[in-house]
Amino acid sequence: MMRSFPICSAVLILILLAAPLALADNCQDCHRSSVFKVKHKVLYDYHVGYETSVHALAGLSCVDCHGGDPETMDEDLAHAEVRERVMDPQIPATCGHCHTSQYEAFLGSDHNEATADDRDALNCVDCHGSMEMDVTFVGKVHRKCMKCHDDSDDPASVDMRTDAVLSQINAIVGYRSLVKSAAPDSAVVAKIDQIFDRLVSQWHALELDAATATSQELLAILRKARAETR
Repeated sequence: MMRSFPICSAVLILILLAAPLALADNCQDCHRSSVFKVKHKVLYDYHVGYETSVHALAGLSCVDCHGGDPETMDEDLAHAEVRERVMDPQIPATCGHCHTSQYEAFLGSDHNEATADDRDALNCVDCHGSMEMDVTFVGKVHRKCMKCHDDSDDPASVDMRTDAVLSQINAIVGYRSLVKSAAPDSAVVAKIDQIFDRLVSQWHALELDAATATSQELLAILRKARAETR
């Protein structure tokens, strides 16, 4: 009988430790329900996208972007401290809470200053989406650029140059993953990371000339490194 006490104590401790995690899921308990799917389909779909997103895998919850109280099941109390809706004008600042360097580069760009009063101006979700945050889709960005930069027959046009840089960045992401998995502690990986950070900053500042040169430089280094690690 004496042995049961430490076992019960251990179980109780595990339950207490798990309690905050259960409370943190109260937003999801409502938003994933079949009733919510019928009454609020758009918000339900956002939740479905969130469940498999990089943000969910990183441990972010609804309140990190939207506010509110995840520790109550009362609808009014849960939404009492909800921030204003994250619409296009609020998106860069919202993402910038975590993605600081990218936000600062974007905020200081000539493009951002020129389109500051345009509610349909380029923002984070145009390239990355709201939840998926994976590969930056060239076609999606191209269509956004074409709303203002419609000289698509010129190889030096904004949309054509953007397509080229994005295609290289997507290739870089793939090569970088392969090289880092093959030789995670090598000196070349440190160099690759440094150049990649510079490229990310240039891209988010929409410095196409600089980003083009850096992406070409980095892609050449990665291809060589990949060949050497095979």
